[in-house]
Amino acid sequence: MALEATHLRFALDVRDDYHVADLSRYLSGTIYPDSRYVSGVERNLTHPEIISDIPLPTDDDFRKGWEVHLIYDLLQGEVFERMTGVRHVAQGDEEWRQRSAFKIVQNEIDVDFLNVTEVVSKLDVIPTPFNEPVDTVRRYFECVVGFMREGTGEVTIIEDIPVFKASGVSEKHHGLLDDVRGRCERFRNDPIMMEKISGIYDETMRMYRERYR
Repeated sequence: MALEATHLRFALDVRDDYHVADLSRYLSGTIYPDSRYVSGVERNLTHPEIISDIPLPTDDDFRKGWEVHLIYDLLQGEVFERMTGVRHVAQGDEEWRQRSAFKIVQNEIDVDFLNVTEVVSKLDVIPTPFNEPVDTVRRYFECVVGFMREGTGEVTIIEDIPVFKASGVSEKHHGLLDDVRGRCERFRNDPIMMEKISGIYDETMRMYRERYR
């Protein structure tokens, strides 16, 4: 329900709630679940509906990062549903295109809240809890690091977004990405829409504070 910079921003904002000792394990765990786009691991494994189903000890900082990823996805999914009135989304349909554009622009906003140099230096724990090929997961992490370093302060190139680049979507679905790209450009030029998109994170955080603190 969110892209990498948004997940990392959230993880850093709530880290004190989880008493994190190893920031590298924590932030690596935060981006791990979406490596499924590359590894092929089933979504129900990397995104279990019940957080306690994460197959790691509760005091593991990697698991804590994984948990905050799932919490953010859950809460932002509710925000999107309120915004659009749509619950179920299928890849490529109208709602998927609109939400994808929301998330891309949101990601561009959220990366500016990060100390990118510090954050990418911590994304160095390459996990394989489901016996994924290490090189495959590492490729996803490298895509995240590359995007974070190169995208800061610039308009994001959609094909470089890790979930698209690492999974090959950019090569297979040019027409789909062209449509999403056009929506992003319209949003960037619409101050009212930009304010609305900026508010997605704020509303998600409000819900988090209400339910988890």
